Order: sequence, then structure tokens, then C-alpha cells
Amino acid sequence: MAEKAIAAYLRGDFETAQRLYWQAYQLDGTRGEWAYGAARGSHKLGRFEEAATRYRRFLQAPGAAVNKVKLARKHLAEVNDERVKD
Repeated sequence: MAEKAIAAYLRGDFETAQRLYWQAYQLDGTRGEWAYGAARGSHKLGRFEEAATRYRRFLQAPGAAVNKVKLARKHLAEVNDERVKD
């Protein structure tokens, strides 16, 4: 499922990517990178509330990839800024 999510993201199909990443994360909550992938897809779609929830889930995940934590915090700040505008 994650492989299909990656392929969807790379071809710009963020709707499919976020759905597949989130499904994969629901099946294995130890894979925080899938929550991150779902957050990125939601963010690209302008679903800022959903993206914020998923970025937070990634940041709380055990073993969150260190190289992605800084990016997730940056992206979370971006979506929070967008949510304030709405």
C-alpha cells in the first residue's frame, strides 16, 4: 500500500497518496513516516486541519524519522498559519 502511495505522490495524485498513506498508517501505527506522507498529501490539497492533525500524529509517533521532524514542524507551522487565515 505504501508503495502505491509513493507512486501516487510522485505523479501528483495527492488525493490517492494521502488516502493510501493514511490507510497504511492505520494498519501499522509504528510507521510514523506514513502519517507524514498522509500529512503532506493533505497539505498539498489545502486540507489544513487534516494536515495539522497528521503532522502532529507523526511528531508523536515513536521513532519518528529525525530528518523529517524538523520538516514536519515547519510544515505544521505553515498549515497553522493557513488555518488562522480561514
